[in-house]
Amino acid sequence: MKGFFSLESPLFRFIDTVANIFILTVIWTICSIPIVTIGASTTALFYVTLRMVHNEESYVSKNFWKGFRTNFKQATLLWLRFIPFILLLGFAYYSYFYMMKDLAPSWILPLLIAFTLFLTAYMMYAFALLARYENTNAQILKNAMILMFKYLVRTILMMFAIGILLVVFLWNRYTHIFGLLFGMGAIVYVVSTFMIRIFEILERDYVGKNMETDSGEYTEKDNIEKAITEESPLKKDTLKESSTREHADEGIAETAANVSAENAVATVIENTEMNS
Repeated sequence: MKGFFSLESPLFRFIDTVANIFILTVIWTICSIPIVTIGASTTALFYVTLRMVHNEESYVSKNFWKGFRTNFKQATLLWLRFIPFILLLGFAYYSYFYMMKDLAPSWILPLLIAFTLFLTAYMMYAFALLARYENTNAQILKNAMILMFKYLVRTILMMFAIGILLVVFLWNRYTHIFGLLFGMGAIVYVVSTFMIRIFEILERDYVGKNMETDSGEYTEKDNIEKAITEESPLKKDTLKESSTREHADEGIAETAANVSAENAVATVIENTEMNS
């Protein structure tokens, strides 16, 4: 019974996670009030939740503000690229339900829903990539598109999970309260559980293929030089203060902890080239 109520127990971790999600949702909501800052707020949210799913986050508010400040300019510019499509989609829904519902073809609504799902997934990938990697917005958008279809099954499952959360939060007026208090934080946290697996695949391939030799030296230099001179849709990604999950093999863990930003370039490139 004592262990059940300890700080390391599953119960306490669950309560701690729920509390952090609540805090993050409140901060995200406040920071998103100007509308134009939604991109920076969402990137900061991913900045924290990608660490939370690794059980590595302790000061959520502090790290949220760090992610917000660090990525503010780039995230805002990235968000501005999405706004025209969001407005266009909103106008399309308004036109369908209030102006031409009885006149519109039957395929219009499914098309709008499909585009909404596509745009939502695209934005999730883009802001998650910005939160984890250093890159230009143009390359982030390109990489987001590639990963979204490259891991299509995971993308579909992710959107299904988002749909379940939305149904729960919008079920009735009582669940609306939980949606306001936990909604965005819960959604991004769930999305992060999918994203981190994809990022781990890209990053861990390098660790598995470039273990230390007996002399303790890395042997990836030639591979990196070759990789950065070849065309690859993910070649410019570099790790942004990424934390590596503890691996079963201590040697892998030690190697992963010392992977530099330059080495991460080769990680993503090699994985992309092997699967292309």
